[in-house]
Amino acid sequence: MGIYVISGSNQFISEATWNNSDVKIVQFHYPYSKMVLATENSVEGLGIAFLGLASICFVLFASLKLVYQFSRDNIFTGSALKYLSILGFGMIIFGILQLSFDLVVKPNSFDLTPPFFLVLIGIVILIIKEIFAKGKILQDENELTI
Repeated sequence: MGIYVISGSNQFISEATWNNSDVKIVQFHYPYSKMVLATENSVEGLGIAFLGLASICFVLFASLKLVYQFSRDNIFTGSALKYLSILGFGMIIFGILQLSFDLVVKPNSFDLTPPFFLVLIGIVILIIKEIFAKGKILQDENELTI
């Protein structure tokens, strides 16, 4: 997206119109596939698309780290708790960023649904992290018992 803002169209980025109307869209073509991310050619459209892609990348990265910890049987460890915290707080932050961006760009008409779900899922993950923390305490006490 930064390349589009700086240099315009190239082989991965093209401009088009939406169904023969006056609405201009930007299409981001994924390499090695036929997938296309289309968004309105405006600050709001590009900003929301960037926040969406950044949040998806963040969630995938943190989830993969967490799954890696679980696959090594590190369920009730400090590193698993750390990645659960990072995932939970990150989702809350992305929800707040998305709502803030919507309020700045379009203060009269904004949608609360996507930020609400991001914050809600982040809170649920933090609650799950607390359950895992209690499990870690019980496991540590069990390992100290003879």
